[in-house]
Amino acid sequence: MPNSYNEALACKFLEKFARFECGMKEAGFCKARNKKGVAGLEWERFRDELGGGLEEQHAQGLSAAIAYLLEHPPEVQFIEELKLAGGIQRRSVFRPYPLNEGASRGARALEAVYRVRNNLFHGGKHTNHSPEERDDQLMHHSITVLDAASMLDPVLSRIYWR
Repeated sequence: MPNSYNEALACKFLEKFARFECGMKEAGFCKARNKKGVAGLEWERFRDELGGGLEEQHAQGLSAAIAYLLEHPPEVQFIEELKLAGGIQRRSVFRPYPLNEGASRGARALEAVYRVRNNLFHGGKHTNHSPEERDDQLMHHSITVLDAASMLDPVLSRIYWR
């Protein structure tokens, strides 16, 4: 089945997202995910502490990117269980799911970017649930938000832009 999204744009988005997360670790937005000390990222802390400053950045296209991500947030995959004669069948389905309403616009935009990454990386691109061009728009605007958000912390910025 042919892809319904721009593969080069997807690679660019994933590469920038990976650099962003590397910068987050270097900037201290990380924690141990378990007792063995496996590294994990603190996306929620980053969003809560720095997301409010995102709209103060004067990056080209940032206001439009934030508006698009908030007006058209990425859906979330849920598991549906179907009871059949032979047992239970599980499948994943995309559904609308609200962004954190109590958070700033910048923090909600970062939450949307994280969802774009999850949807692209963990699946769902083999379905035809998205309208034409929607995935490309989500990735394009997410890159704009990542570029601007990288400037919120000097250590993250250094890693992101090298």
